[in-house]
Amino acid sequence: YSSSLNKLFITVNNVMYMGFRCTSVASDVYVRAVLIFSEAQHFKEPVVRCVFHKHRTDVLNKGVDEKLLEYVLHSGHSNAVYEKDFTSGRHSVRVPLDRLQAGAEWVTVPYRFMCKSSCGGGMNRRLTEVIFTLENERGDVLGRRKMKVRICSCPKRDKDKEEGDAASNQNQTVSGGKRKLAPRPESRNQEAAKRKCEGFPQQIFLTTDEFLDATVLALARLKRKLSAENRAPNEEEEILLQKYENDFYVLRGMSMSFLTYVQVMSFAICSGSGFGELCDNCDGGRSSDGNEVGVEHELKTVLSLTQMDIAYETAESYF
Repeated sequence: YSSSLNKLFITVNNVMYMGFRCTSVASDVYVRAVLIFSEAQHFKEPVVRCVFHKHRTDVLNKGVDEKLLEYVLHSGHSNAVYEKDFTSGRHSVRVPLDRLQAGAEWVTVPYRFMCKSSCGGGMNRRLTEVIFTLENERGDVLGRRKMKVRICSCPKRDKDKEEGDAASNQNQTVSGGKRKLAPRPESRNQEAAKRKCEGFPQQIFLTTDEFLDATVLALARLKRKLSAENRAPNEEEEILLQKYENDFYVLRGMSMSFLTYVQVMSFAICSGSGFGELCDNCDGGRSSDGNEVGVEHELKTVLSLTQMDIAYETAESYF
């Protein structure tokens, strides 16, 4: 049982002992338990067993009255009465609330669930809960309690998972009961760049052009960081720089659109004031004889922080 979720996780055909206490009612009273679907779209549907578990030959049905084969919730009380509402089709079980025994604080009633929450044709993974009502002899409701239930094969595993999910959702809630806005959807190339920057093993999932996009962007980000902090790269960063530059050299020969990358990056990195001037050394990606220039000039130019900001933002928006 999870107190934080008010939810019971239990295996099929396992006995659950529920404790009841009533001190303010003098006459004979009863406790009725009915299993319902808690979601609005399924609320009106009755909860019944799947075709396999309600079959006469199922091992769970040994000694069970044939009239009760559709009932998911059973009680081990000797005076339990099973009823069906013919208007809603719901099944319920009613037991008398016995007097407290000497020294006892609760009246204990045993229950069992005879089908799994995941069974197709039955509950079919829909959320369920048990409603307990305190009634008098005329059927008037004097009190009501409810409890969420999941009938599964691994109660502890499912309990830990749902408690973890609930805690995670609670941590995402900000003051005022509002949730944080979801991040804006990223373009395909931005996602590719992020995958490349987060880990090299994922590069096998990228196309050649996407990998080149990611390599240029990652290299620009790292150089911008070093320039802003005005320092030389450490051992790990040096390895990354070498990795990015090696990838760049390899990919430039594989991508048909390499000239476009060189032109755009040269236009962004080499312009000194705004984007109107191109560097004399690269001339928009070509030398004076019309051949593509080497990337050494583009990648190894020492830039001011403002120039690197322009280059980085341009590369990020373009790729």
